Amino acid sequence: MNDLIQKINACQETKGSSQLGPAPKCHSENVFFIHGARGAGKTTFLRYVLKNTENVRSLGLIDPTLIETREHILFVVLSCLDKMVREAAHCPCGAKLHEQEKENIYEKFRVLLKRMARGLSLLKETGEGSASRTESILDDFLMLNEKLENAVGGFGLQEQLREVFRYAGEILKVSTFLLGFDDIDTNFARGWDVLELLRCYFSHMPNLVILVTGDLQLYSHMARGRFFSNLGEVLARHDRSRSAERKLMIDHLEQQYLLKIFPLPNRVVLYSVRELLLRAEGTFFFRVE
Repeated sequence: MNDLIQKINACQETKGSSQLGPAPKCHSENVFFIHGARGAGKTTFLRYVLKNTENVRSLGLIDPTLIETREHILFVVLSCLDKMVREAAHCPCGAKLHEQEKENIYEKFRVLLKRMARGLSLLKETGEGSASRTESILDDFLMLNEKLENAVGGFGLQEQLREVFRYAGEILKVSTFLLGFDDIDTNFARGWDVLELLRCYFSHMPNLVILVTGDLQLYSHMARGRFFSNLGEVLARHDRSRSAERKLMIDHLEQQYLLKIFPLPNRVVLYSVRELLLRAEGTFFFRVE
């Protein structure tokens, strides 16, 4: 546990800055994966790290399976950040500032969110009937009025996200944000959205550290299921002679995909008590009082 906290602190030293620095050199170097079987204590471990890591601002623990709404998970993260910035901008501790100055600070943050609106409108939601909800969510949260040039805005979404987190760090006076995802491997539809969010956007954030828990075997099945689905049933039905070749390709895609999102140096393994007993040398005695 202390080793993971030290790695997070090291990550802060190399990337944490109030200025908008360069994106991480290695893909997902700011993403840490906590692997363990069911009941190994991953959630407890994650809560402890989020609470006890110094010099960071925790965005909390997000369990996508407990979110009843169907909007993209990125909206949930931005909602947490927006709430935090709004409270800080209007905090009584900033009494030296006039109310108008406080409002201007928060309004600038909202302007940055609005700039992302075009790109955010391209993100798909999870669940049946969710497509019709995108526009209303954006109107409520980001007050999106323009519907043109969405595709153009999508190309710059990554940079705009970095700018939003940079300015939020200035307001909150922190260099690094810490965000945890728990149990995303138990719902493959939600889980895939989070993995793609990490791959496309959050793995390049210079002042955001991500902690993800789960069972690597379940993530393996999640990735393989998606890649087999991408190949489609037509190939499986009309090109059976090359099924072994396709399986080898899926093996390679799965391995590379998970390595890209969860680099080996950033993986932490939690063992159950039984596993620890099997791995340990010597004899253990337990006393029940």
